[in-house]
Amino acid sequence: MKHPSRILWFVRHGERVDNLNKAWKLTAERWDDPPLSPRGHQQAREVGVALAAEPIDYAICSPFTRCIETVTEIFSVRKVSPPIWIEPGLGESLNVCMTPPGRPTMEQIKKINPNVDDSYEPVYSVLPPEFGGDAGCIPRVIKTLKTILTKYPTGKVITDANAMKCEYFGDKRHLSDQTNLHEVQSKTRACTQQQIDEIMKQIKEL
Repeated sequence: MKHPSRILWFVRHGERVDNLNKAWKLTAERWDDPPLSPRGHQQAREVGVALAAEPIDYAICSPFTRCIETVTEIFSVRKVSPPIWIEPGLGESLNVCMTPPGRPTMEQIKKINPNVDDSYEPVYSVLPPEFGGDAGCIPRVIKTLKTILTKYPTGKVITDANAMKCEYFGDKRHLSDQTNLHEVQSKTRACTQQQIDEIMKQIKEL
């Protein structure tokens, strides 16, 4: 049965601190979990301003610090934040992560944003092995999105899906500082355009 149409907003996290300081990872407790840079916080707030008039019923967020900070900044411009759910299934491709992936505990997450709903049951608590480089996360991302959208068939959603590097067809008009943006080259894409088209096709078929 087809569900009523709805809006999904996919947002990439803001600039990471290790984009500016390459040595950051050398002393980090979790080298795959950098926070946002000051500019990254600004970028995320400007996304929030751009979406301020859009009704959003819930937010689904990758468990990494940079993503949680991004969602936090987006909703900082609103009087009321929607529920925020932490979903490991939307996390980074495992070939660029620690084993297991380094990420904050729920206690640490709640210090970043107390609006995070810790009663949410994630699709993945433990991530399965992945092969095939960056694109190895595609089956996991598809399963995660399908499961969530089937379980919650209505509502407008924003997701910081760290595994989906969609910035190469994103809109940057809301950014006050458009210098030194990460222009994705074909060799650095997590997913090809064809692969992302297939992901979106499967989502639309729900």
